[in-house]
Amino acid sequence: MDLDVAVRTASPEQDVRKSTRKEWLSVFAVALGAFSLVTTEFLPVGLLPEVARTLDVSLGSSGLMITAPGMIATMAAPTILIGTREADRRSVMLALSGLLFLSNLAAAIAPNFLVLLIARALLGICLGGFWTVALATSGSLVRAQDSSRAMSIVFSAVTAATVIGVPLGTYFGSISTWRASFVATAVLVAIAFVGQLVFLPSLVPQSRQTWSAIRSALVSRGTLLSLIATALIIASHLAAYTYIAPFLINSVGMPPLSIPWVLLGFGAIGFIANLSAPSFLARNAFGVYLTLVVLFAACFLALPFTAGSLVTTLIILVVWAVCNGAVLLGMNSWVLRRSPEHAEAASALFVSTVQIGIAFGAISGGAVVDVFGVPANFVLALLLAALTALPLIAERSKL
Repeated sequence: MDLDVAVRTASPEQDVRKSTRKEWLSVFAVALGAFSLVTTEFLPVGLLPEVARTLDVSLGSSGLMITAPGMIATMAAPTILIGTREADRRSVMLALSGLLFLSNLAAAIAPNFLVLLIARALLGICLGGFWTVALATSGSLVRAQDSSRAMSIVFSAVTAATVIGVPLGTYFGSISTWRASFVATAVLVAIAFVGQLVFLPSLVPQSRQTWSAIRSALVSRGTLLSLIATALIIASHLAAYTYIAPFLINSVGMPPLSIPWVLLGFGAIGFIANLSAPSFLARNAFGVYLTLVVLFAACFLALPFTAGSLVTTLIILVVWAVCNGAVLLGMNSWVLRRSPEHAEAASALFVSTVQIGIAFGAISGGAVVDVFGVPANFVLALLLAALTALPLIAERSKL
C-alpha cells in the first residue's frame, strides 16, 4: 500500500496539538467508505439463491458476482498504485467513491446477469484502488500521535462490514428484494462521498512507487511462497463461503430468514478473533499459521457429513469463523515478515493475491456446485486448504 502520504508540513508546535474535529470527521468519512465497499463486495453471499432465480442463471454461475470484482481488483491494485503515484489522494478517493456508487446503482437496476457482472467489475476497480490508496491515507488525516488510532478506525470499519453490513444487507434483501440491498448500499456510499468531499484535505503522495519495486518483491522466494499460501487459503475459504447460504437452506434445512443471523454471528466471532490474533502471532507465528490450515481443513472435511445436525453444523461454523477472523491478518503478517525491504510493494502484491484467491475460490466453487452440488464444494475447499501446508512447511524455519 502507498503508505507515505504527506498531508501538510507541520511545525514542532503543531505536531503536539490535538487532531481537530474536522480531521476526525475525515477519518470517519473514509471509514464509512470502507464499510460500504466491503459490504458491497460480499453482499451477494447471502443473496445468491434469489439472484440466480430472478435472473435465470445457475447457482454456480451466480458466484461470478464474487469472482468478477476479484479478477479486476487483482489487476487494479498495482496499476492504481503506479498510475496514481503523483495524484492527489483526495481526488483518487472521491473518484473511487463515485465509481462505487455507480457500481451499486447499476447492480440494482441490472436488467440481466451480464449487466450485473459489468457493475461488479466496476466494483473491482474500487477494491484495487481502495486497498492500495484509501486505507493508507487514514493515518495522514490526523496528527502524528493519532495516526495509529485513525488507521484502527478504518480497519475496524472493514471488519464491521462483515459483522454488520453483509448480514443487514442480506436481511434487507430477504424482506424486500436483492435489488433493494444494492440501493441501500448505494445510499451509504453517497453519504461517504459527501463526507469525503467536505472533510478530506489535499493528500499529496510523498513516495513514488515503480514496477521495478513490485518485481523485486515478487521474485523474492520468501515473499512468493507467502503469497502462494495466501492465495490458497483465501481460495479455500471463498470456495466454501460463497455458497454457504444455499448449503444452510437446502442441505441443513434452515429457513432463509435465519441466514442473516448466521452470517451476523459468523462475522461477530471473526471480529473477536481478529482482535485476539496479534498477540498469538507475536508469540508463535508458525503455530498460528499451522493451526489455521488444520482447522480450515477440518471444518471443510466435516461439514458435508454434519448437515443432518443443526447443532453440530453451528459448532463447526464457529470454528470456521474464528479461522476466518484471523486469516487475513495472519497472512499479511507473513508476507511482510518475508519482505521488509519492499513493504509497500509487497502490500500491493498482497492485495492482488487476496483478490486472486477470492476470484479463484468463487469461480472454481461455482463449477463444482453446478456439476456436483453444494455439499461437494467442501471437498474442493478441503483440497485447497491442504495445499496451503506445502509453502508453510517450506517456510517453517523463517517464521
